[in-house]
Amino acid sequence: MADFPKVALNLVFIKPDVIVQVAQRAEALGFESVWMGEHVALPHGDGWWKGYPGLPVEVRDAPEGEALMTFRPENLWLDPLTTFAHLAAATTTLRFGVGIFLLPLRNPVLLGRTLATLDVLSNGRIDLGVGIGWSKAEYDHTENDWRMRGRRMDESIACLRALFDPRDDFPEYHGKIFDVPRIGFLPKPKQDPFPIHVGGYGDAAVRRAASVGNGYYGSVALMPAVRQALKDAGREGEAFEFTATLPMQDDAAANLEGLRDYARKGVDRAIVAPWRRHTPIGIEAIDLLEDYARQIQLAPN
Repeated sequence: MADFPKVALNLVFIKPDVIVQVAQRAEALGFESVWMGEHVALPHGDGWWKGYPGLPVEVRDAPEGEALMTFRPENLWLDPLTTFAHLAAATTTLRFGVGIFLLPLRNPVLLGRTLATLDVLSNGRIDLGVGIGWSKAEYDHTENDWRMRGRRMDESIACLRALFDPRDDFPEYHGKIFDVPRIGFLPKPKQDPFPIHVGGYGDAAVRRAASVGNGYYGSVALMPAVRQALKDAGREGEAFEFTATLPMQDDAAANLEGLRDYARKGVDRAIVAPWRRHTPIGIEAIDLLEDYARQIQLAPN
């Protein structure tokens, strides 16, 4: 087992005017990838945070929950795929991960075209982490049925797999929601298989990750359950990655130990945000990034 997992950078709170510089510096410092989550249409108003699975169960629907949120509806939510197309042109080795992409909000054929294009133009540097989300309002605002989110998720993954099959230039997919007759679908993504990481905190996420995912993005506490589910599905020997966010600590020794602890637990990729703040950050992010890289003795490229 490696002493460290791969170290990735969370770009969510980076201001748009410096995001290229931050990504380029991360690449030079030896970060394996940069990751961005997304929210399409979080509501503004009382109770917007209700149901967020990252909160302790006892405050998910309570007024105290809002103060514990690490993001807000008014944060700068750049579209991750558009952002990664921009960054791919300015970098050479850095990978780009979406964590988490609200897959059930999309049509898989339209999304498949975008993902295949992005993977080809980036020379195979894309990781897609998918989830169903937690805010019903985002489904309402994009004219999607909240009650169908799980079924749409399963069919969307299956449809993307069919579209991306490198052995079939004229793929088709027939489900209960999406029905796609034979269509021309080229180019295919450069990566085969195209990496889809399933994110989430519950039993359904564990099941999906183990049955159809190339990785799991989420809770370290659930990773043993994912491993058991992989074994039960007969996929124990297949390539599979575990990705999790790592909270920042006050000193270098604590940050080093945090990475080593993740490695001991079998985490393959740790996503960090060295600025330890949840508001937009500008060019000062580079100094914090460099300091963190020194703390963990990250090998520069």
